[in-house]
Amino acid sequence: LVGGGQWTQAPTFLRVLAFAPLVDPFTRLGGEMLKALHWDRLWIVASLLTVFSYGVGGYVFTGLYGPIAMAWVNLFPLGSAVIAWGVYRISPEGFRRLALDLLYLYAIPLPLFGAAWAFAPDGEWWLFGCSLLAAALTILLGAWRFGGEFLAFFKGEAQPTESSDATEPA
Repeated sequence: LVGGGQWTQAPTFLRVLAFAPLVDPFTRLGGEMLKALHWDRLWIVASLLTVFSYGVGGYVFTGLYGPIAMAWVNLFPLGSAVIAWGVYRISPEGFRRLALDLLYLYAIPLPLFGAAWAFAPDGEWWLFGCSLLAAALTILLGAWRFGGEFLAFFKGEAQPTESSDATEPA
């Protein structure tokens, strides 16, 4: 409405970009962990790889597939693999636990929203209602699994489970 017809493709790009945080869960947290532990070199390497993958991937794929390719390139930053490796090096057990928790969080909504999509009667309002029910069940199952830890963390009751002295660079 504000920018005119030049923005008509924006919703398509935004749909693709909305998945970027889901396919790259370690970069922000892991980058902060690496910086806090003074593993700056590994963080810089990861950042340079990400910029490289955006630049080269964007140039190559937008030439082949058009502007939408740049949105898709954002889903595959090369530096995220380096960050994930760094998080693993800091705490292999913590990384496994984090990966399993993420798998749980990603797996909860799949059957619920899949059932809403497959079994909702015809009509947008039915699908919307079933999706709201699936979202509510997803939140309840997440709260059931992580609610106690979440509240303990914000109350200041959570205790670290591993030594935080992992200051040796990778």
